[in-house]
Amino acid sequence: SGARSRWSRRRCPVNLTEVRTVVTVADCGSFTGAASRLRFAQSTVSQQVRALERVLGVVLVERSVSYGEPRLTPAGRAFLDYAKAILATADAGRAVAVATQRDVRRGVERGADAFPGGRR
Repeated sequence: SGARSRWSRRRCPVNLTEVRTVVTVADCGSFTGAASRLRFAQSTVSQQVRALERVLGVVLVERSVSYGEPRLTPAGRAFLDYAKAILATADAGRAVAVATQRDVRRGVERGADAFPGGRR
């Protein structure tokens, strides 16, 4: 389809902070609550949501005065589980990288015998 071919031809420069912000808006049910939890200004939360919507080319959050609270659009609901998976994967990757770096440093402290073939 058109949407699929568009994504396959170009990279999607998704910012993890923006993804985390959308997930937090969904979890909190408000921009104000998300701003408080993330320790951002409310305007920053709104800007980050809009930036991610621009990158994805879809509206993720309905902003309506009549609702009083932002609501995820169908596209936003569809994106939410993937957004959570993206964040979980990024967090797990970071944890593995940090643990690996820590292990390497310990190996260096123990000397060359800690490395296969005695090399560093």
